[in-house]
Amino acid sequence: MRVFFFSYFVFAAIYLAYLWTFPEYVSQIKETVLPVELSALLKALPILSLACFCQTSYASPCIVSLRNFVTFGLIFSAAGDVFLELDNDKYFVNGLGSFLIAHVLYIGAFLVKEVPGCKPVSRGKKIITGMVLFSFYVSILFNILLPSLRALNKEDFIIPVSIYAFAIVVMTWCAYVRGESRGFVGAGFFVISDFLLAWNKFVEPIAYGHRYVMATYYMAQLLITLSSTISPGEHVQKNAEQVPIKPKLSKKPEDGARRRTRKI
Repeated sequence: MRVFFFSYFVFAAIYLAYLWTFPEYVSQIKETVLPVELSALLKALPILSLACFCQTSYASPCIVSLRNFVTFGLIFSAAGDVFLELDNDKYFVNGLGSFLIAHVLYIGAFLVKEVPGCKPVSRGKKIITGMVLFSFYVSILFNILLPSLRALNKEDFIIPVSIYAFAIVVMTWCAYVRGESRGFVGAGFFVISDFLLAWNKFVEPIAYGHRYVMATYYMAQLLITLSSTISPGEHVQKNAEQVPIKPKLSKKPEDGARRRTRKI
């Protein structure tokens, strides 16, 4: 389990260092220093490491289904990374579809009930947060994304992008409703990453924008994964709580007195 956890940081550091070392890659020049297949593999390896870590980590019985949702979500995310790395235009819809399935799986994970450490929020907060997130979705979609897609003559992307944006908003709301901080913060990082990606691709190129996109993306996936697992220390503590403690037998002074009288 720990091998996969540390390998995530190693692979993520390698890929981010690759982006940092070769600025021509992030300036959206098609020619890359490494073959595109190798760069796609480097991009997906941290997420695949998280999937292995998630599936082999400690988990109490009530969150096994949650862990499975997140594991398959990570696998589809890795597939989306490969599609987007191979060719942003040709496989963009395929990559978007893979991430859409991943978000649906994350929604299923956040809807799992009776998760230890979660404190569900009140009904009023659910409604207010839902209205805020939906307003944010409508504002970004109609004021930024749709006009930019029409200006670039990419009307074919309007429906896929709209559905995907709605799915990530729902995922963020479900993470908030569950009442677990790591999952909600991870969903927030996902929103930031996708917003930067959309702005960099459809609105205006951001200097070294791919670095910021991937840094926030890796952080989002890490926090969502950690929200579905428990640490080894917590695992030991939970098992200790489940084992009944046997009461120690105390020697009564009467027994000692009886033994003495028998010897006499």
